[in-house]
Amino acid sequence: MKNRVGIFSIHDDFHAYIISDALKKGFNTKAYIFEVDQVAGDEGLSFYADKNKYNNMYLTDNNKEAINIRDLDKIWWRRRSKNQLISSQIENESHKDFINIETFEALMGGITNVFEGEWINGIHETETATNKLIQMKTAELCGFNLPKTIVTQSKTDLLNFVNEINTSLIIKPMRGTRTTTLRAMKIDKSDLKDDLDITMCPTMYQEYIEGTRHFRVHCFGNEITTVLIETEEVDWRILRNCKFSIYKLPDDIENKIFDFIKK
Repeated sequence: MKNRVGIFSIHDDFHAYIISDALKKGFNTKAYIFEVDQVAGDEGLSFYADKNKYNNMYLTDNNKEAINIRDLDKIWWRRRSKNQLISSQIENESHKDFINIETFEALMGGITNVFEGEWINGIHETETATNKLIQMKTAELCGFNLPKTIVTQSKTDLLNFVNEINTSLIIKPMRGTRTTTLRAMKIDKSDLKDDLDITMCPTMYQEYIEGTRHFRVHCFGNEITTVLIETEEVDWRILRNCKFSIYKLPDDIENKIFDFIKK
C-alpha cells in the first residue's frame, strides 16, 4: 500500500473504523487506528531516544500490532482523551491522576518528537480549533453574527447579563465530559437559584434566539454539504421529531465558512 495513515481517536470510534475501511478500499492506503484512551494498562507504548540514531516510538494499534510512529506518512488526530479508561478502576485519586497525566504526556510528546510526516489534524491545532471561545473570535473575524454570550461563574455578572438581554438563555458546556451526554438547554432567570451550580466552574450562557431550523455544515476540501434540520427542540441532537433535508446555503455564507476553516 502506498501510504500509511495513523488515526488517533478514542475507543470504539465508529467514524475511525469507517474512514480506515474507506482508505483501504478506495485509496489503497493502510490506516492504523490508535485508541488514545486505551494506552494505560497495556504494553503498548515505548519511546527510544538515541543520540546516534533517529528517535523512535512504537505504539500498539487496535489490532495489537506494534507500529513505529516514525514510519507513518500521515496522522489524523481525530479525538483526544486525557483520561485512560483503565483509570476508572483506580480508587486512589492521586494514582488515577498520575496515570492519566503521564500517559497523555508520553503519548503527545512522543508522537510530536518522532513524527515527520503530514498532519491532517495536528494535536495542538485540534485543541485550539475545538475551543468554543476561539471559535467565536474566528467566526466574528469572518463576518458571522453571534448571539450575546457570557462565560462566567459569577452569579452577579450572570444576573446582570440576563437582565440586559431580557430573554431566555441557552446554557451549554464548553467541552463536556465523556461520562455523560450534555446538551444545550434553554433556561430562564427563575432557574438561576443555586449559587453552587453557577460558581462551581465557568459556564457558557447565550441569549436564546427563536427558531426551528438548524444547519449542519460539512466541509470537504472545496465542497460544502449542508443538512437542514427542522425541529422544535433546542438541541437537535436529541433526535426527537427531526426532519432532515439537503440545503444549499447562500454563496456569501459558504464563502465565510471557507474563510473560517482556513483560519
